[in-house]
Amino acid sequence: MRVADYRVPLIGGEAACVFVDPGEYNVVITSVSIDPLKPNSKKTDACKSPVVQLRVEAKEDRVFSIWPATKRDEFVCGWRMESRNPAKDKRK
Repeated sequence: MRVADYRVPLIGGEAACVFVDPGEYNVVITSVSIDPLKPNSKKTDACKSPVVQLRVEAKEDRVFSIWPATKRDEFVCGWRMESRNPAKDKRK
């Protein structure tokens, strides 16, 4: 996961916290793709999510859910991401 200049490595089931100053950020999820014909070459952004533009206010929390992109029941090279603000969810 990349948020601005931060790179946060995650594997399935893990969680992480990233603290940023208030402002606007781009968030994108990428994964390493290994070419079976070239085992020593790794493309670090071969499979990625669409870029999510995010505006964060002071003392605001955001939670992201991330899951593999699929077409029917089959994985496709990519990621899906959903952002929510827990404080705003409580006010509803």
